[in-house]
Amino acid sequence: MFLSRVNSSKLGTFIKRITEYGLQRIGAYPWRRESDPYKIFVAEMLLQRTRAKQVVQVYSNFVKKFPTIDSLANAEIKEIIEMIKPLGLAYRAERLKRIASIIVKNYYGKFPSELNELLKLPGIGLYIACVILCFSFKKKIPVFDSNVRRVLGRVFSIQFPKNAHKKPELLQALKIFFPEERAKEFVIGLLDLGIEICLPKRPKCHECLLIDICEYAQQHHTL
Repeated sequence: MFLSRVNSSKLGTFIKRITEYGLQRIGAYPWRRESDPYKIFVAEMLLQRTRAKQVVQVYSNFVKKFPTIDSLANAEIKEIIEMIKPLGLAYRAERLKRIASIIVKNYYGKFPSELNELLKLPGIGLYIACVILCFSFKKKIPVFDSNVRRVLGRVFSIQFPKNAHKKPELLQALKIFFPEERAKEFVIGLLDLGIEICLPKRPKCHECLLIDICEYAQQHHTL
């Protein structure tokens, strides 16, 4: 579906630059250096509809209070609510406990390492499942959200289907954009570029490391 639109030389440059950017950004938040799927799961649940800078202290306190999936599963719901209170969205407390309890009961306290099993967990959508598989299990699997969609769409002039970031069947086609090596660093770079530079409105093209290869920038800005 996307192969006909992608120049291999341009793709190589894109992957190299994004990976290098991700290497610079990996230390920006404490959960990024983690490989423990439990801690990545906690971070991603806290990050839902919340800015990363707001999550830093809550995340650090949370994993100190509940350092393992078992400790979270056995926690009182009021304890969890109190821990995440600074972020609001208290419904996440019940979801965190419920998922932890299911993993302890059904998976012997170990996060499943297959996409279809992760997607069975309530509150685990395609994006969080793919982040866990990429960051914890080092699987080459596309991590695709609205930010990634925007970057890829602009750089390669691709019109993705509506709600493409919610469709597991598109993952195979998207694999061409994701490298075998340093996949985690690449994903971090891609996400941060979308969040901080390639904005939905008024993108900061003149600050972007892809300006010379981006089709959107070439159409809308003088290089």
